Amino acid sequence: MGKCIHCRRKITLGKDGATEGSATLEHIVPRTHGGTNDLDNLSIACSRCNHQKGRKLDVLHASDARLQDVITRLKQRKEDRYRSPVPQLAYLFDSTASFYD
Repeated sequence: MGKCIHCRRKITLGKDGATEGSATLEHIVPRTHGGTNDLDNLSIACSRCNHQKGRKLDVLHASDARLQDVITRLKQRKEDRYRSPVPQLAYLFDSTASFYD
Protein backbone atom coordinates (compact mmCIF):
# COMPACT_ATOMS: atom_id res chain seq x y z
CA MET A 1 0.00 0.00 0.00
CA GLY A 2 1.26 3.43 -0.87
CA LYS A 3 -0.04 6.85 -1.82
CA CYS A 4 0.12 8.92 -4.97
CA ILE A 5 2.91 11.46 -4.59
CA HIS A 6 0.57 14.13 -5.99
CA CYS A 7 -2.97 13.61 -4.65
CA ARG A 8 -2.24 11.10 -1.85
CA ARG A 9 -4.79 8.61 -3.23
CA LYS A 10 -4.16 5.12 -1.88
CA ILE A 11 -2.33 2.90 -4.35
CA THR A 12 -1.90 -0.85 -4.12
CA LEU A 13 1.40 -2.50 -4.83
CA GLY A 14 1.92 -6.23 -5.20
CA LYS A 15 4.08 -8.18 -2.78
CA ASP A 16 6.83 -8.03 -5.39
CA GLY A 17 6.58 -4.22 -5.54
CA ALA A 18 4.85 -4.18 -8.92
CA THR A 19 2.13 -1.59 -9.34
CA GLU A 20 -1.48 -2.74 -9.56
CA GLY A 21 -4.56 -1.01 -10.91
CA SER A 22 -4.08 2.66 -11.81
CA ALA A 23 -0.64 2.99 -10.22
CA THR A 24 2.27 4.19 -12.33
CA LEU A 25 5.93 4.88 -11.76
CA GLU A 26 6.49 8.61 -11.47
CA HIS A 27 9.76 10.12 -12.63
CA ILE A 28 10.35 13.09 -10.33
CA VAL A 29 12.69 14.66 -12.88
CA PRO A 30 10.87 13.81 -16.13
CA ARG A 31 12.73 11.59 -18.57
CA THR A 32 12.22 14.28 -21.21
CA HIS A 33 14.39 16.54 -19.02
CA GLY A 34 17.15 14.04 -18.29
CA GLY A 35 15.48 12.11 -15.46
CA THR A 36 16.67 8.56 -14.93
CA ASN A 37 15.18 5.29 -13.70
CA ASP A 38 17.30 5.43 -10.54
CA LEU A 39 15.32 4.76 -7.35
CA ASP A 40 16.10 8.29 -6.15
CA ASN A 41 14.14 9.65 -9.11
CA LEU A 42 11.15 7.30 -8.87
CA SER A 43 7.97 7.41 -6.86
CA ILE A 44 4.44 6.10 -7.35
CA ALA A 45 1.53 8.08 -8.69
CA CYS A 46 -1.97 7.35 -9.85
CA SER A 47 -2.12 7.31 -13.64
CA ARG A 48 -4.39 10.38 -13.76
CA CYS A 49 -1.93 12.59 -11.86
CA ASN A 50 1.11 11.23 -13.67
CA HIS A 51 -0.32 11.86 -17.11
CA GLN A 52 -1.52 15.36 -16.17
CA LYS A 53 1.97 16.21 -14.93
CA GLY A 54 3.53 14.92 -18.13
CA ARG A 55 1.28 16.94 -20.41
CA LYS A 56 1.94 20.13 -18.44
CA LEU A 57 5.66 19.82 -17.84
CA ASP A 58 7.16 17.95 -20.78
CA VAL A 59 6.78 21.00 -23.01
CA LEU A 60 8.63 23.34 -20.65
CA HIS A 61 12.31 24.19 -20.99
CA ALA A 62 14.52 22.50 -18.39
CA SER A 63 15.35 25.84 -16.78
CA ASP A 64 11.70 26.95 -16.51
CA ALA A 65 10.95 28.01 -12.93
CA ARG A 66 7.61 26.15 -12.93
CA LEU A 67 9.30 22.87 -13.81
CA GLN A 68 12.02 23.38 -11.23
CA ASP A 69 9.40 24.22 -8.58
CA VAL A 70 7.49 20.98 -9.25
CA ILE A 71 10.70 18.92 -9.14
CA THR A 72 11.71 20.52 -5.84
CA ARG A 73 8.26 19.90 -4.29
CA LEU A 74 8.18 16.27 -5.43
CA LYS A 75 11.66 15.59 -4.06
CA GLN A 76 10.59 17.06 -0.72
CA ARG A 77 7.35 15.05 -0.65
CA LYS A 78 9.26 11.87 -1.36
CA GLU A 79 11.75 12.64 1.40
CA ASP A 80 8.96 13.51 3.87
CA ARG A 81 7.03 10.30 3.14
CA TYR A 82 9.98 7.89 2.88
CA ARG A 83 9.76 4.74 4.96
CA SER A 84 12.47 2.13 5.13
CA PRO A 85 11.61 -1.05 3.25
CA VAL A 86 10.35 -3.99 5.25
CA PRO A 87 13.21 -6.39 6.08
CA GLN A 88 11.92 -9.02 3.62
CA LEU A 89 12.36 -6.57 0.72
CA ALA A 90 15.51 -4.78 1.87
CA TYR A 91 17.64 -6.75 -0.61
CA LEU A 92 15.87 -4.93 -3.46
CA PHE A 93 17.36 -1.65 -2.23
CA ASP A 94 20.88 -2.92 -1.59
CA SER A 95 23.01 -1.23 -4.21
CA THR A 96 25.75 -3.85 -3.80
CA ALA A 97 23.42 -6.77 -4.55
CA SER A 98 23.65 -8.40 -7.93
CA PHE A 99 20.32 -9.49 -9.36
CA TYR A 100 21.95 -11.40 -12.19
CA ASP A 101 24.09 -13.92 -10.24
